Amino acid sequence: MDLVKRILELLNNSSVAAFLGAFCAFLLVVLTDARRKGRRRQAFQLLLVDAVGQAARTRPAVLKIQDLLKSKDTIQPGAVRKFPVPELTALKLEIYEAFSAPQISALESLLFLMQAANDMLDMIARTSEGLYEVYLEKDIGPNSLKLKKKLLVDLHGAASQLDNIGHLGELYFAGSFQEMAEWRYTPVKGEEILAGRDA
Repeated sequence: MDLVKRILELLNNSSVAAFLGAFCAFLLVVLTDARRKGRRRQAFQLLLVDAVGQAARTRPAVLKIQDLLKSKDTIQPGAVRKFPVPELTALKLEIYEAFSAPQISALESLLFLMQAANDMLDMIARTSEGLYEVYLEKDIGPNSLKLKKKLLVDLHGAASQLDNIGHLGELYFAGSFQEMAEWRYTPVKGEEILAGRDA
């Protein structure tokens, strides 16, 4: 009984009560932050899975444009969905402590390739529109041939880049971060593409 009485007296102390209130508030903040970061981690993972899958979904469209240009000398410009690099980067920074150092390095490589693919697809869209205008005006000449060659090289490069994103994405989800660190991209020369030696 004396022990219970002492505990009650202790709890009745204003300083102790203030401390317990602050401690409970601190626990609530920690738990809320943990739930929020858990949701952020899940959102990041889902977005990354979709982005890697996007590479496989975009590649057939790129190859179709390449095939039409080669076989029928036809071009049809159109927008291609970009990789969500800004969104992934923002989420990554919010949950940075959840990743290991090798994982961070692997993510940087993957996001770099996605941004490079975005830039390349933008360039393809601009070149396609320029060539489309030339074809509409039936202004076939050195300028159109130059644009066509550039577009074929860029399309091949984009297809390779999309393959690379898919490959590195598989390595990332398998946890093969060291293999990602050792991976090197060797671009195909434009002359080889135009000579028809591309796969």
